[in-house]
Amino acid sequence: METGTARYGRSNCAGDGCSTIIFADWVRKHGGEFYSVDIDAGSLKNAEEGLAEMQPFANLIHSDSVDFLKNFNHPIDFLYLDSFDFDLMNADRARLSQEHHLKEIIAAYPHLSPHCVIMIDDCALPMGGKGKLVIEFLQAMGWKIMIESYQVVLSR
Repeated sequence: METGTARYGRSNCAGDGCSTIIFADWVRKHGGEFYSVDIDAGSLKNAEEGLAEMQPFANLIHSDSVDFLKNFNHPIDFLYLDSFDFDLMNADRARLSQEHHLKEIIAAYPHLSPHCVIMIDDCALPMGGKGKLVIEFLQAMGWKIMIESYQVVLSR
């Protein structure tokens, strides 16, 4: 499960990642279900174009991520939080990004499987990046940081 999709498809993997393509390829090779949810229809269209041979393995969902996570009816084994951009030049927008990610984890929490792994992008930024509030919430719930870098990975 991913919030925020590979908004440029395959065209900016060096600068923007391509997580959607990587995760869909993993599911293609190992099995399972993969969902990528984004509020921006254009980003989803770009991701879809980059998923040509992997399309059957990726469910691209046009929705608000918090609403989608609240209503998701399957256990989540892996959750990658990478929606709402963190704006270094705008402290108010940066705070809103942190708050949005906290809302995502609260919405997803009832659906997390016992062996779930959570990865949060853009954490090694001033003010704690996107993950500051999510990490604080999860640690208070007993989760442990497994990797702490630009991306933070947590498990129970």
